Amino acid sequence: MDYDIQKFSEKQLKSCDEEFSNLNLCLPDPNLFIPKQTAFTNLSKEENFPSLFIPQPSVLINDDNGKVYFYKDLYFRLPEIVWSFQIQSSLINKGNFTTLACTDLYIKYLK
Repeated sequence: MDYDIQKFSEKQLKSCDEEFSNLNLCLPDPNLFIPKQTAFTNLSKEENFPSLFIPQPSVLINDDNGKVYFYKDLYFRLPEIVWSFQIQSSLINKGNFTTLACTDLYIKYLK
């Protein structure tokens, strides 16, 4: 395929200056989901952009019984609790099916 560079004629250039009206071509209605203001207020505040920051929970309780963390949810702003337990016992033996079954029943009882 050959390509070529050609100049527009005066008639073609003048036709571009004329007002073009076609009722089928128009701008769309404004999109309500596109914000009018896009300036960031303050990127250093975690409250403004919680998804940009890695959560740093604070330790509320730390003793022999366990550790309790707290982190305020800034993204969804909904109260939620997550309980995570580790049961460590020398009585749990992976080679003994009776102790594994009892452990499984105990965990299901806790749920």
